[in-house]
Amino acid sequence: MSERHDLGDPGPPSHGQPSLTALTSDFIRQSVMVGMETTNQLVGLPLRMLRLLEQLELVLGGVREVADNVNGLADRANYLLDRAEAVVDDAQGATSTMTPLVDVLRPTVQQLTAELDDDEVRAALEHLIDQLPDLIALTAEHSVPVMNTLQNLGPNIAELVGVTKDVRRALIGVPGMKRLRNRAGARRTTGRPPGAGAAIDPPPTRTE
Repeated sequence: MSERHDLGDPGPPSHGQPSLTALTSDFIRQSVMVGMETTNQLVGLPLRMLRLLEQLELVLGGVREVADNVNGLADRANYLLDRAEAVVDDAQGATSTMTPLVDVLRPTVQQLTAELDDDEVRAALEHLIDQLPDLIALTAEHSVPVMNTLQNLGPNIAELVGVTKDVRRALIGVPGMKRLRNRAGARRTTGRPPGAGAAIDPPPTRTE
């Protein structure tokens, strides 16, 4: 029994190996799935770009805020530096003013220090300390009653202010008071009552 071998006929597929049709179908299916996934990604790309832009705007806003804070700190630092320079200038001016005075007073102070005796200074301090009880007693005797009197005058002054306000309101309600106030203001401004014009010369007399 002879066997025919046709080179153009691949023959039936062997068991365990996919056919060309199955491979083509899988390839097409996978290509379609990849295309759909790519399409979905392309469709969602503008959305993601918008989200990225929003996040970028937020980041830029934070950067601007930080920059503004840095500028504010720089301005504050410059202001403090200006103040410090002004203080230094004032101190230098005071030092320049005081230096001649110190130079003038130095001989006097040195002479006074040389003339003062430690025993004299100690005796003066002891005398001052001995006088402190009398000074405290005089202060308690004379100053404390005055302070108590001033403290008691507080309510009376407040009441007097209230009465003054009531009188002022009552005077404002009097008819014609506003006109009198205006006339008084005009008198203070011009030195003469309102309505007073220049002096009128008398008419000339006829001589016959």
